[in-house]
Amino acid sequence: MAILFTSLWDENSLDLIEKLKRDNAMANLYGLETGRDTRPLYVVNSFLMPHAFVIFNTFKIPALVKLIRDSVKCEDYLPMIYEELGL
Repeated sequence: MAILFTSLWDENSLDLIEKLKRDNAMANLYGLETGRDTRPLYVVNSFLMPHAFVIFNTFKIPALVKLIRDSVKCEDYLPMIYEELGL
């Protein structure tokens, strides 16, 4: 499972969401459907879910948090986020 942390006031976050929508990678803002990967991508923003940022100790946005078995991986470097999302 992956969680993309964004902000409604951050240009990089808005550009990233627009690219996801434009590439038809997102069926809606809560799930990612691609031909090669059907794991869900949950998109949260700082206005609607500020507590989620505290839970995952996220201070930079956009940030991609991946929950893989017993580990949590947080990526906040923008080019790596694009690469991991296949953009």
